[in-house]
Amino acid sequence: MDHPDIELSSYSGIKSDYTLSKYSTFSFPEPDHLKPVHYPQCSCKASQKTFSKKKLNSSSYNPDIVDSCPFAKQWTQHLNMPENGKELYTTLIQISLETPSLNSSVRQIELDANRTFPENEYFTGGDGKVVLKRLLTAFSKYNQTIGYVQGMNFIAATLLWHSNEIDAFWLFVGLTEDYDLRESFLTGFPGLAKHCHILDFLMIEQLPNLYSHFVQNGVSVQMFATDWCFTLFTSLVPIEESHWIFGKFFELKWTFFYKLVIEILDRLQEKLLSCDDVVNILTPLKPYQSSPKNWRLFVKTLQKGKEKLNWQKLAKAAEKREIDEKGVNTLLNEAYNRSSHNDTGEEYFNKPV
Repeated sequence: MDHPDIELSSYSGIKSDYTLSKYSTFSFPEPDHLKPVHYPQCSCKASQKTFSKKKLNSSSYNPDIVDSCPFAKQWTQHLNMPENGKELYTTLIQISLETPSLNSSVRQIELDANRTFPENEYFTGGDGKVVLKRLLTAFSKYNQTIGYVQGMNFIAATLLWHSNEIDAFWLFVGLTEDYDLRESFLTGFPGLAKHCHILDFLMIEQLPNLYSHFVQNGVSVQMFATDWCFTLFTSLVPIEESHWIFGKFFELKWTFFYKLVIEILDRLQEKLLSCDDVVNILTPLKPYQSSPKNWRLFVKTLQKGKEKLNWQKLAKAAEKREIDEKGVNTLLNEAYNRSSHNDTGEEYFNKPV
């Protein structure tokens, strides 16, 4: 049977790498292969509380059977979501595509799905792992230039926590394209290099003593900010509180990311200045490598005085922080000009601030 070309770049602002039928053959699996149906797991007020479990056992695949939560709905307002998003996503799931790059992505997705929020039952023993793998595989088909890169799993899982599967997929696509997250996942990680360079600039401006202390002890920004950049803090923030961070990021883009990093460093500055080697300096900044308990309690280590801090309050404090946005925009424009002839991050990592 002949199938017409399906051009996925019909989503405004998104440039898909290819027309799918040039590389693939269609395979329409049995409905059971497209189960389980995902519904948001958050405790936000949402219509998913009213749908019947009977619908989840339907033989037809309805990935948008329930609404995304109010927070996720707000995030979609910052993007030009495709009108035919459900059809495009369903097509991606059903397409059988065999390429070396996709096969490599699928293998890595399988490994990382087991490491995504290991304390969360939905993503370890529940249906969430299946849905997460399905979404990430669909994205790997959608954009083969990027494929799958570690870190995507935490972002996608966080979006799924608040969104139905259709919204989660297109929110993720929007982050990679409209919010330039794509640059962080390209070969050479030019986005990571750019963001670390800007953080160097902001540390020199706002935290000069801490920056000098880092330099003297051989600590670079990428040693602690890489995970934050690749996962948009989702590897650090408990998934139940992640909407406070995502809400500000969708609103303010990378400016909020820079503000949040500086806010965290400022609050930890006294402790970090008392540390005199790389390991002791990095330990407070990477609690998830120490223990789940320390990861959960990280935000409490940022409290000042009798302050009772949570991620919502921290996000608000970061938003209010003043930074040299003109200087940041100059560096971003410089990065854009460089990217037109150099897609790697090497030039940035070796560039003096």
